[in-house]
Amino acid sequence: MIGIVRPRSSIAVVGTGIAGLGAAWLLDPEHDVTLLEADSRLGGHSNTVTLPLSDGEAQVDTGFIVYNHRNYPLFSTLLEHLRVETHATDMSFGLSVDEGRFEFGSMGLNGLLAQRTNLLSPRFYRLLTEILRFNRCARRLAASDPGDTRTVAMTLGAFLVRQRFSPILRDRYLLPMAAAIWSCPLQQMLDFPAFSLARFFDNHGLLDLRGRPRWRSVIGGSRRYVQRLAAGLSRPPLLDARVRSVTHLRSRPCTRVGGGDGTRAGWRLTLADGRNLEFDAVVLAVHADQAARMLEVGPQRDLLSRISYQPNRVVLHQDPRLMPRRRAAWSSWNYLSQDDGLVDGRVDVVRRAPTVTYWMNNLQRLDTRQNLFVSLNPSVEPRHVLYQTHYEHPVFDESAHAAQRALQPLQGERGLWLCGSYHGHGFHEDAFRSACAVAAGFGVQPRLELPEQSIPWLSARDDLSTGPTRVAA
Repeated sequence: MIGIVRPRSSIAVVGTGIAGLGAAWLLDPEHDVTLLEADSRLGGHSNTVTLPLSDGEAQVDTGFIVYNHRNYPLFSTLLEHLRVETHATDMSFGLSVDEGRFEFGSMGLNGLLAQRTNLLSPRFYRLLTEILRFNRCARRLAASDPGDTRTVAMTLGAFLVRQRFSPILRDRYLLPMAAAIWSCPLQQMLDFPAFSLARFFDNHGLLDLRGRPRWRSVIGGSRRYVQRLAAGLSRPPLLDARVRSVTHLRSRPCTRVGGGDGTRAGWRLTLADGRNLEFDAVVLAVHADQAARMLEVGPQRDLLSRISYQPNRVVLHQDPRLMPRRRAAWSSWNYLSQDDGLVDGRVDVVRRAPTVTYWMNNLQRLDTRQNLFVSLNPSVEPRHVLYQTHYEHPVFDESAHAAQRALQPLQGERGLWLCGSYHGHGFHEDAFRSACAVAAGFGVQPRLELPEQSIPWLSARDDLSTGPTRVAA
């Protein structure tokens, strides 16, 4: 990482998700920060919708929803510093496949046995047995040497074949859960590195029957922390300011610190409306593919273009047809498929894409008697649609992991910084962690007291390794 540390640099931060907002908020006390957002609102995936209902008003999150203290230490510290109120939530998982012919949920024994015929089903007991065996095998895989390239490069599909897991585990538990977590198609999950998945499951307690982390949601929706971060900036963000290109300027006139004229390099941002803005440094806190399209030819652009994204349609609605048929199987996260797993082991011939539905009443503890659901890529058109949008999520294949590693030494080169969830596992903690790493590269004093073991410039975790900061003139 090449850090550029100057007294009060002018810095453009592009993007207002948690990465961009976090970076701007951390840099603002010591630099002149301009925050730009292409949309008409702040927050990125932190998108809270206000719903007027017959029994009151509900604030419903449609993107980022939950976090926990164990796996989100930096983000948790940020919320505490901002005095954002949160409460405990339920993270149960439900599954419904083959048009409801096989269902279960994880909200207690009644949910597990929501389909009473499972009590007499050998296949159901085989599924439970294989889940336990998968947990043991995945825990061993997670403890493997990260330097073993063959192990690290092995795909999830190859791992399942090697360990002789049955299609029951693959189709009725593992792929549905993983696809729900990463918001991506089944085929992409089979191509996902097994080592990375095992470490993620292990870190998040998904391989344990007990001692799992306690999940939390923000009272009043995630917009609460977005508003407080924005309020902590010296100047208001520029909304509807779409950046078309980011160009490096070899030299330009400037006033030297301490007096006198001189020149120094910088960056020009060309906006969609034709405006040109110039800065000493730029932080691109947008999706990797968006950053690649903004940049001129260079190694950063080439690496960023190797990280692909999965578009997802998100619908907020009140249609229970997109939940398990048996009410006892209803859970916070629900995976629904019209098919009975893969056809001849092939994902590409599944008749209809699966749907993931979040039961928002359970996830956010909403104070309403009306059931509210958020569905990703609904397989049938929901009735009673209240709001819909699209989000894109990074796909973490081997190409993406290789790009992650190669991008880190280029951070801060010529004053160009990159941050976002694609530097880690695609979650809020990863995005804010990358923002903290950028702030550290500028040498700013942290605005909040961070857990020492989680400070990214002192230690590396998982796929994000920042290393020591080098200062360049």
